Parts: sequence; C-alpha cells; structure tokens
Amino acid sequence: MDYEDNGDIDAAIREAKLAVGANPDSSKPVRELGYYFFKKDDLEEAEKWLVKATEMNHLDVFAFHYLGTIYIKKNDIEKAEYCLDKAMEISPRHIDRGIDFAKILIQRKMFAKAAKVFDKIINFSGRDSELQEEIANFCIEKKVNEYAAKLQEEIANFCIEKKVNEYAAKLLKSLVERYPERSDLLFNLGKIREELGVGREMKSDGKLKIAIITFLLTTNLSSRFRENEQGIVL
Repeated sequence: MDYEDNGDIDAAIREAKLAVGANPDSSKPVRELGYYFFKKDDLEEAEKWLVKATEMNHLDVFAFHYLGTIYIKKNDIEKAEYCLDKAMEISPRHIDRGIDFAKILIQRKMFAKAAKVFDKIINFSGRDSELQEEIANFCIEKKVNEYAAKLQEEIANFCIEKKVNEYAAKLLKSLVERYPERSDLLFNLGKIREELGVGREMKSDGKLKIAIITFLLTTNLSSRFRENEQGIVL
C-alpha cells in the first residue's frame, strides 16, 4: 500500500522504519525514511536519515538532492551547495535543482555565489548553449548584467565557431550597445557582418552607430574604420 499517495505520511514513516530494520545494509529504505520525514517537514529527522543514506551509498543522488533542499530551507548555503553539486555530478538530470538554487541566491543578493553555481551547472550540462542563454536571460531580467554579458559573449563565440553567424551578430550587437568601450566585441561584430555581407542597415541603426562613435572617440583605432554609403564597417 502506498501510504504517501493516500496522504498518510506517519504510516509511510512506520513502514519505512520496518524496511530499514529488514534491510540494514541497504541505503534505499534509509533514504526513503529521510524523504518521508522531509515530506512531514521534520527537517532534523530528515537530515539525520538522508546523511546516513549518503554515508551508506555515496552515489545516492536522491539523498543528496533532498539534503540540498533541506539545507536551503535551513539557510546553510555551503552545505546546500555541496549536496546539490554532488547530485548534479552523479546525474545531470538534477541540474534543474541547481538552477533553482542559483536563482534563490540571486534573490538573496548573493551574486558571486550564484555565478559560481551557474558556472558549475553549465559545465555539468556540457556547456549547453540553450541553457546558457536561458540563464543569461534570467540574469538580464534580474539586473545581474556582468554575468549575463559573460554568458552572452561565450554563446556568441560558440556560434562563431559553429558558423552560426547571424545569431552571433545579434548577441554581439546587443553587447556592443551595452558596452561600447569593448573594442574586441565591436571588432568581432564587424568581422561577422562583413562575412554576412551586412552593413547597409548599420547606417540607420541608431544605438549601434552611437556605440561605434563612442568607441572611436575613446580609442586611437579610428584609422581601422571607414565610412561609406553602406554605413560604418571594418
């Protein structure tokens, strides 16, 4: 009988305790007992049994997952990070919980810690560019602009490497408008636009033209640029 589905957590705990006694060498009933205490919101008992499960089985991904959640609730950020790192390392399917953790850190204004967690998530994902973009968009929304720019630049470089130049140009254009002092971004954008045969619309692109003029006024590299009837190009 599935006591949890019937909402009888106390009965589920009693059943799990019997399973622990019947299978003393198995981590699964120990983890399930910890999970049921977690569902009951008895965090101290849940932590005790889930820690025991991880000691019995260092690859018990669900035990690390729930421990991470418990430590977030208890505001023990270091332990939460350790447990969620372990869960993601064992199984990348648990990346979503890591993302939620990083978002909580941003809400708490712990930006450096959140960036560190996001970096780990991206590495665990195999540097999934769609995931990077999702995280970058979230960071832009929350005004974590420097980290968002870092991710957008990485995505743009990946797109350049894979010859997805149209999207790389879109990302670089956005970055140049926000960081007109970054000559490397402007240089890369110009190269891509040349490869795409693009330039005509630059003449009427107000924000981009302002960024270019700002760049020219603050550097000694104006000789590398020319302006013709198609607009400003490299």
